[in-house]
Amino acid sequence: MALVQQPGPPRDRPKPRPRPTCRKRVFLAGPMSTSGEPGPNLHAAAVAAAELLTAGFYPFVPHVTWFLHMVRPDVDVQLWRAWGLEWLQQCDCVLRLPGASVGADDEVIEAHVIGLRVYYKGAEHLIKTERALESSSHKNEEENE
Repeated sequence: MALVQQPGPPRDRPKPRPRPTCRKRVFLAGPMSTSGEPGPNLHAAAVAAAELLTAGFYPFVPHVTWFLHMVRPDVDVQLWRAWGLEWLQQCDCVLRLPGASVGADDEVIEAHVIGLRVYYKGAEHLIKTERALESSSHKNEEENE
């Protein structure tokens, strides 16, 4: 009796989907609870994430750790920060949301260290700038062919 199912002929396997070329991963760095009330900060992150997602970007929202912390309050906040910094390494750029935050400031510093672009003027500005960069990149590729 085989414990591992063997793949069928190639025609039975699903074809891998190509990764869209314009799906940039955006890390959202912003305050979570520095004001003492996380609600407005979580809302601002969700609004920015929705704007980016509907514009064709893949936002990473470390603010989700607020909800993880509700489930596991015994976990040290430094683990959540380390988790966010690990995901930052996978992103293409950073959107810094307004508001004071030591954690978000640390994320921005790390973004600069690894060479990521950091945007401070909101999701709309990031979207326009990244699209312009993508467009100019395609023009340069066409000229070099």
